Amino acid sequence: MRYSLQRRIRIVPRMTEPTPPTVITKELLRELGDWRVDKEGRQLAEAGRVQNLSYTGAFLSGTVGNVNARLKLGTGLFGIENQCSCRQARVDGIICAHVVALVYRS
Repeated sequence: MRYSLQRRIRIVPRMTEPTPPTVITKELLRELGDWRVDKEGRQLAEAGRVQNLSYTGAFLSGTVGNVNARLKLGTGLFGIENQCSCRQARVDGIICAHVVALVYRS
């Protein structure tokens, strides 16, 4: 007679603590971008190129020059998602100077 041993695996959902809100710091953006993006974003903010800045729900958005920049908080690998309309963000999917300018201005 043959016996088989079957393991029963019970999946129990973990009770996790709520994720704290993402804190966007200039240091975080420097890590995600590079020093050139940080420098250009800072210059855009200092030159007053950021218009219509708003923080609604999970979005920090505004117009930087002629580009609609938008940063979604609480998503993505580092807790932020770049939703800027510029080519660098759309095609390359990286942090651009436009969203860095939003953070410097906010």
